[in-house]
Amino acid sequence: MNLLRRHKLIDTLLLTLLAIALVGPVFKVKYLDDNWGSIESTFISDARMLAGHMPHPGWQPLWYCGTRFDYIYPPALRYGTALIALAGHTSTAKSYHIYIGLLYIFGLVSVYWLVLIGSGSRGGAWLSALAVALVSPCLLMVRELGNDSGWMVPQRLHALMLYGEGPHISALSVLTAALAAAFVALRGWRPAALALAGVLCALTVANNFYGATSLAMFFPVVVWSVWLGVRDKFVWLRAAGIVALAIGLSAFWLRSEEHTSELQSLTNL
Repeated sequence: MNLLRRHKLIDTLLLTLLAIALVGPVFKVKYLDDNWGSIESTFISDARMLAGHMPHPGWQPLWYCGTRFDYIYPPALRYGTALIALAGHTSTAKSYHIYIGLLYIFGLVSVYWLVLIGSGSRGGAWLSALAVALVSPCLLMVRELGNDSGWMVPQRLHALMLYGEGPHISALSVLTAALAAAFVALRGWRPAALALAGVLCALTVANNFYGATSLAMFFPVVVWSVWLGVRDKFVWLRAAGIVALAIGLSAFWLRSEEHTSELQSLTNL
C-alpha cells in the first residue's frame, strides 16, 4: 500500500470516528421526549408494520383511511429500518435511528471523498468535511433558522433530530457519495466505479424524492464539469450508462408507485 493510499485510509477512519462522536447519541435513541414537531414516528410505525409483514404488506390501513403500501414513500428507509430490526432483534424505533445515523456518518465521510476526487487536495477535503459536520452557512443567511436552534446545531443534524427528517437527510448523505463515484466513473472507463455510481444514484432516489430532485440538478453539473476537463465524447455515454443503471434499479418500485398514483387519481374523481 503506497503512502498516499494509506493517508486516504487513515483520513477516512479518522473522519468516521469524528462523525461517530458527533452523532453517537443518535444510535441510542428510541424516541425524543415531547417532540411533537417530529415526523419520525410515522416512518418508525411504517417500518414496524413492514417488519411484521415482510416482504411486502400490500396494504397499509393506517394512511389515508387505507392505501397501497407502495403509495406511501420510497422503500429504502422503511426496508432498511425493518431489516435492521429483524437482524438485530431490536425495536424499530432504535433501528430507525441506527439507519439514519449510519447514513449521516457515511454522508460526512463522502464529502471528504468528493472534494478529494474533484480537487486532489487532501487539506481541502478535510476542511470541507469538517465544515459540513460543524458549520451551516444557512444559519447566518436565514436568521429564522438560527433562532430555531438555540444551540446553533448544524442544520442537517438539527433537521434530523428536531423534525425527524430522516429520509431527506439520508438521501442527501447518499447523494454526495453518488456524485463522488460518478466523478470517477466519468473520467475514464472504470466499470466498477460506473456500477457504484448507478447503485448510489438509485439508493438516493430510493430514500427520498427530494434527494432525487437534488440528484437531477447536480448530476448534469458533474457531467459538464468532467467533460470540460477531458473533452472526451465518451463522457456522455458513461453518463447515460449511469442514468440507465439507476433507472433500471429503481424501475421495479417506481413503476409500482406510478400505477398506484394513477389508481389514487381515479379514486379522487
